Amino acid sequence: MKKVNSKNIWKTLVFNINNKVFTKTLFENIFNKFWLQIIEEFTENNHMFILFKIKYVNNEFSTIGKLQRLNSNDKNWYINWIIDNMEFKSEYYNETQIESFIITFGFKDGKISDKINIKTNLTFQNYKNNNLLISFNPLDYGEIINIIKLDNETLYILQDKDNLIIKILNSENKNSIEIFKKGNLIINFNDFKLSENKFKRVIDNKKFYFENNQEILFMKEIKSKFISKLPKSNKLINNFITLDIETYIKNNVLIPFCISIYDGKRASSYFLSDYKNPEDLIITALKSILVRKYNGYNIYIHNMAKFDIIFFIKIFS
Repeated sequence: MKKVNSKNIWKTLVFNINNKVFTKTLFENIFNKFWLQIIEEFTENNHMFILFKIKYVNNEFSTIGKLQRLNSNDKNWYINWIIDNMEFKSEYYNETQIESFIITFGFKDGKISDKINIKTNLTFQNYKNNNLLISFNPLDYGEIINIIKLDNETLYILQDKDNLIIKILNSENKNSIEIFKKGNLIINFNDFKLSENKFKRVIDNKKFYFENNQEILFMKEIKSKFISKLPKSNKLINNFITLDIETYIKNNVLIPFCISIYDGKRASSYFLSDYKNPEDLIITALKSILVRKYNGYNIYIHNMAKFDIIFFIKIFS
């Protein structure tokens, strides 16, 4: 065996920041200084590998993004890439005073492909023949064309792999998204951040809820006519009984454990623990209302048509 030296030779430059907080201008100025120091190390057939860290005044370190590989013309791309990554850091990282920027780098033979900011492991929502990206992060939508800082918002202009232009007006908890094809708007919608891994998408009269970039709920607003006012009945009967059955699941079977009845004056509840089996429970409860004093009463049973009727059929069959 013989020891083989790595071709990747790491170097580190440290830039003192003098207790300032992170800003776009600060990073641009420091990185331009760094670039001037190393630009002559680029050749026609090599590239740089680079890692950027921040050391805060409390001695905490934060690595911003993953290791990147750059050609000699990728300086502006890397500046924007770091700034975009900082946009999605918490306020703590953007508002804590900084002791220094630490840039670790090296050079390796060979050119690399042009920088494209498009991920491949993304999920999509098909909506009216449009494949809409499921992500609250604007940077996932494609390659950055331009970023415009506004008062309390950021406008991202991106291009995806299908050459669609995406405009995203981003605020803290909302993305307003417009997608264009050959200069024509084809769809627009709004995403609302609900938590770190959940967001709601509103398109037309529909709402889609996503968690970990997977759809978990769909809601649609349906317009309906107002209920017309009915004429007052002269034969209204106030004598009625309400009944409801509560169940639990045992071995994948629904079993009644309580029946509650109210006749307008008195409430009664029958519990399975007082009877031999669910059948005895149901029969006893029904017998309590099948008496002469309730002659002419209307009986209202909650969800009988789609649920409770099953238990009564078993008794009467």
